[in-house]
Amino acid sequence: MQKHEDDLFYMSRPELKQVAKNRLRQSSVRSKLMLVALVPAVIMMVFTFYNYMQPGATGASVADLTRELQESSMRAELQNFLTIYFITGLSFTALDLIRNPDTEFTTGGTLLRLFNGRYFWSVLFLAIMVELASSVGMILLIVPYFFISYGMRQVNFVLYDAREHGDNRDLFHIMADSYRMMRGHKFDLFVLDLSFIGWNLLIYMTAGLANIWVMPYMQLTYAAFYEQVRLRYQAQQTQE
Repeated sequence: MQKHEDDLFYMSRPELKQVAKNRLRQSSVRSKLMLVALVPAVIMMVFTFYNYMQPGATGASVADLTRELQESSMRAELQNFLTIYFITGLSFTALDLIRNPDTEFTTGGTLLRLFNGRYFWSVLFLAIMVELASSVGMILLIVPYFFISYGMRQVNFVLYDAREHGDNRDLFHIMADSYRMMRGHKFDLFVLDLSFIGWNLLIYMTAGLANIWVMPYMQLTYAAFYEQVRLRYQAQQTQE
């Protein structure tokens, strides 16, 4: 078997994407992950359809526009809440597959992976804390927002590694670890995000339907990116 950790350490962005594609080519991996991705995709399509069916704002008063904006924001938050557990569960399975191509998993097990005492509340509170931190960054203008939001992008993976190894550190430490790990890698992740613009446009144009195909690929790529950053961070810590 190849030493995947050594490979990932030196890989370029296209090579990380190729690793994700290789995992998807394995027997039944794509089909299982697509079934997992179907749930958040359906949720996204339902909300998109609901927003589309709302009456137009022509001639509406300022109060009506304000109320509609608030309701739209609440719907977006509800959509995020409903999908976060399924997407994060998929990302954890993606990380397992990146580390071990022979990982056995089921669709149902992946969908329900976070519905337990180990992860349910931690993932929810982390999402709230990261959103609050990012909101503060937005208030402080774009540059602080960029650093905070991209510094916090690995919190769920850091949480996963901690809990799987019996480490019950608090969520503030999880966030701090993510931020430290992302030093020197924020722009790399930003460029990786940009490389998915075409796929994201396809998702938008299909009201979320394309997510069924795209999400497994993207989550595997982000898992590979995290594993690379983690390995480099550990090597840096060892040298210090």
